[in-house]
Amino acid sequence: KEIAARIGSIGYSAEPYDPSGEARLIRNENGLLIRASVAGFGFLVTMFLSEGLYGGYIWGMERGYRDFLQWASMIVSLPVVLYCGYPFISGAWRGLRNGFMTMDLPVALGFLITFFYSAWATLAGRGDVYFDSSVMFVFLILSGRYLEAKAKKKAFGAVAGLSTMEPKKATLVVDGVRMQVDIKSVKEGEIVEVRPGEK
Repeated sequence: KEIAARIGSIGYSAEPYDPSGEARLIRNENGLLIRASVAGFGFLVTMFLSEGLYGGYIWGMERGYRDFLQWASMIVSLPVVLYCGYPFISGAWRGLRNGFMTMDLPVALGFLITFFYSAWATLAGRGDVYFDSSVMFVFLILSGRYLEAKAKKKAFGAVAGLSTMEPKKATLVVDGVRMQVDIKSVKEGEIVEVRPGEK
């Protein structure tokens, strides 16, 4: 319990194996899939808008078109940063509150600084914007987290398979008499008989 609490205080989660935990893993995987999908859509749209901006930097563009593309990019990337990036922001904040710098901190700082600088450049009407980079960063990291969640679910299934192989009964020998008891009731120092072929 103390180890799990310590690991939790630095921004990670650890808990003993619980057969009912599969539902939570599925919810987590589904949540990550939804966030990654939203981020992926935002990434495609901001890249499309950025193509116009990059072309304007090279061949020139009227100020009104540039402002429109920048504002559109900011509007599209805002939900990606706030909704899709929320797990990283909350993880970074939780770690800082507990006095630890977790891996969520550089991720959150990376896309937040990029977004807020680009928002400032859009509002001020000067400078380049990098909304596409901010959204792409969130999308790539979320995709990695989603793959990690799938791997965790697969590992959980493997552990569940192992737990079914665990014996439920043991043959306890007391004064030469053998009796079947629940395996959890066996205490240190007692004699247990394991016959050939038994677990």
